[in-house]
Amino acid sequence: MDYTERLKTLNAKLFTSSVAVFKAMCDVIVFTNIDGVDLWKKHRGKKLSDGIVGLCGIGSASTVLWNNFPNAGMSPK
Repeated sequence: MDYTERLKTLNAKLFTSSVAVFKAMCDVIVFTNIDGVDLWKKHRGKKLSDGIVGLCGIGSASTVLWNNFPNAGMSPK
């Protein structure tokens, strides 16, 4: 494997890992805002905005869809 192929492989792995970290962060933000946990309410005095929680939920759901359908837009070779 030459240098450019290895670099493309490593970039693909880095991108996939970055998407996984983004999903985990979104899941944590959504989870810490639910009743019973209320991490934000304990530390800030109020819950996070529903808009922020909604955007994080959409971000998390989008990454799940991207992981389940990674080649949907690719044309067959």
